[in-house]
Amino acid sequence: VSSGGVQDIVVTARRVSESVQKVPLAITVVGGEQLEDSSVRGIKDLQGMAPAMYITTGNGGPSTANIAIRGQTQADSLLVTDPSVAVYLNEINLPRQIGLRSAFLDVDQVQVLKGPQGTLFGKNTTGGALLLRSKRPDLAAAGGYLQGTMGNLGTLQITGAAGAPIIDGVLGIRFAGQIASKDGYGRNAIGQKLGDQYDRSARVSLLAEPSEALSVFLTAD
Repeated sequence: VSSGGVQDIVVTARRVSESVQKVPLAITVVGGEQLEDSSVRGIKDLQGMAPAMYITTGNGGPSTANIAIRGQTQADSLLVTDPSVAVYLNEINLPRQIGLRSAFLDVDQVQVLKGPQGTLFGKNTTGGALLLRSKRPDLAAAGGYLQGTMGNLGTLQITGAAGAPIIDGVLGIRFAGQIASKDGYGRNAIGQKLGDQYDRSARVSLLAEPSEALSVFLTAD
């Protein structure tokens, strides 16, 4: 009889790679397999994945995401206001809520840091931080996937990714893209659509590991 025990989850909540069991922070980690098993297709689908986190569509449009952690949230989705919960993609701060839905593309891991955060990642916040890490290119084998979702009101979402090593074990590349659209559920008094969506997202990533002591990761969105 064998026992698997508790899986060792590596996080970067303190700017270093370490086991989540050794991090003295209130943190929830969602891995790539769990995201796939839970059919998480966008940032709003993280609703309920972590305690005390609530995600809604902001008044800045369907691509806007209002994130609340422990009741801390931003009431207005404006370009001149800072959110109470900071979002980081590959450790780069996304300073505004508008467009956050497009950031959730080909994600490998999500870390939810609860409570006030200092400037460790570049920005202090009162509610917490959401760390998104995209999937890295595979240096050993080629692969990819294609996912599609259809629904009423013209709902359509197609997400795909493909990658391959350029130099086996040294250099790899990965492409990812997403199309998300929805007709909306009506129009307001001046004829503008309500709840419509038209998002186009793309990402290309390069990973180079010329030695055990050096790893270079480049990405463009």
